[in-house]
Amino acid sequence: MIALLLSLLLLCTPFGAGAAPTGDIPAGLGDGVLLTSSETDEVPRLYHHASLLRGRMGELIPIEGDFFIEQLSLLPYPDGAGASEEFMIRLYNTLRSVSTQEGITYISHRRGDREVELISEAYVVERSGSRKALADPLVTELPSVDSLIVYSRDTSFGRNYYSHDYRTDGEEILLEMVNLTGLKAFWIFVVLPPRRLTMVVDLLPAEEGIILYTAAFAPDQPAEVNLLGFTVNLTTSFGNRLDALKKWLVERL
Repeated sequence: MIALLLSLLLLCTPFGAGAAPTGDIPAGLGDGVLLTSSETDEVPRLYHHASLLRGRMGELIPIEGDFFIEQLSLLPYPDGAGASEEFMIRLYNTLRSVSTQEGITYISHRRGDREVELISEAYVVERSGSRKALADPLVTELPSVDSLIVYSRDTSFGRNYYSHDYRTDGEEILLEMVNLTGLKAFWIFVVLPPRRLTMVVDLLPAEEGIILYTAAFAPDQPAEVNLLGFTVNLTTSFGNRLDALKKWLVERL
């Protein structure tokens, strides 16, 4: 009964309302995934209270009518690993290993629950518009702030460029990805103009595991876009993307 009450409380209260920066796992998470979106909730409520994410959510939290989707997961530590400076560098380099996203997949319910490739190309470039691939820029020490430009080709929105902005304080890693080019459906119709989309990946090692928060935000954007009789559902599209990112991280760790 107590566990049930805690789970119900979580549904009404943002994780950030009283969670400690590390070590506390929200009730109802366990080994599962918590999910909300603008189609079911007015505002995001799963983000935790760690300083980097909390600071950015003040700017990213949408107003009524804006699109968002968010996931909260608890990832197990790899064998022999735990919260340490060495492991934080490992997490940071995993997020910077952009080329390893090539070939990541998701389960398509529209295609009979089949595994479908999401990203066919991904690599770091010097500037938006360049197609010259650079090596993944791995580090041996954690920089507090860093930025990359990434080229990506995926099955949902075609060829695009994104900015990747990294922040870390040694205990938490926050990655923000913003589209620098318009995201197109069917290679023709612009669904999200440049800089309309922000995706977030936040990693917070805790005693029980790695708290993974992922989200996508788009201001002044409905969850469904109608294009000449076709409907693009952003909740489905970016839900698949968040699932694929989580799977990629688990496999890389």
